[in-house]
Amino acid sequence: MLPNRRRSSLARVFAALLAGFATAGVVHADTARVNVSNVAILGSQTTAIVRPRGELVPGPNGNLYFTSESGGSAGLGTVSMLAPDGTVTVMHSFAGADAEGTSPYAGVVLASDGNFYGTTYLGGARNIGTVYRMSPTGDFANIYSFNNESQGGFLPYAGLVQHPNGDLYGTTLRGGASDAGTLFRISLAGNLTVLRSFSGADGRNPEGKLVVGADGALYGTTLIGGAADRGTIYRVTPDGATFSTIYSFPSLGAFNAAGVATNATGANPRAGLTRGADGNFYGTAYQG
Repeated sequence: MLPNRRRSSLARVFAALLAGFATAGVVHADTARVNVSNVAILGSQTTAIVRPRGELVPGPNGNLYFTSESGGSAGLGTVSMLAPDGTVTVMHSFAGADAEGTSPYAGVVLASDGNFYGTTYLGGARNIGTVYRMSPTGDFANIYSFNNESQGGFLPYAGLVQHPNGDLYGTTLRGGASDAGTLFRISLAGNLTVLRSFSGADGRNPEGKLVVGADGALYGTTLIGGAADRGTIYRVTPDGATFSTIYSFPSLGAFNAAGVATNATGANPRAGLTRGADGNFYGTAYQG
């Protein structure tokens, strides 16, 4: 749903429409309440950007940055820049060479050092995902390749969040002691520590991005697992020492005549949580 408050032309909110004609994409601008106009058509010969997945992130130069799952010079994904006038520039094309990642499923985060950081779902030394750094001008470096050694995680589906302590936090869809996914911390220099291996009882397969709470803890969701195997909401301290499942989604229950589950609270959250101005967290459930 589009925001219902006005924005200046320099602070317009852009939204990437994931489903577009010919598996390409469209970028829209909210210019005044619900008036929508196309800013850029993606997937053309000039942009070569296909299936944009991540959110648009403001850069320090007034432009917006985003990722695409495929497209680019090798067809393996891009990090691109959108100017206010609608000009789109591919800043980096993932090539898969030299242990570089491919298929970025999540967007980037602008860190305190002025660089963007993100994850790729595949690619890297073992072809099971990476963490990368890119400057606003496109200088690119792979800073970590997931390896699944010592019960480490792999296949990072969600993006990263920077904690006030300076470190980045994220999750992997698979790996860990029970192959149910992991929660990790990584420094801006690329030193990664697994803080939690999901067991299934506390959640399994986290797909959503983490969010930092007012208490400094990190909050997240898992797609499945928990008491009814329908997903969880959890809380973890930045050092990983304290972890708690604060909600387990219940079973779907009965289905109505249209085949829709009547579970009032929903189940199987795929996205992360958003912290509201009232201090509460808000989220969505894929089913129910």
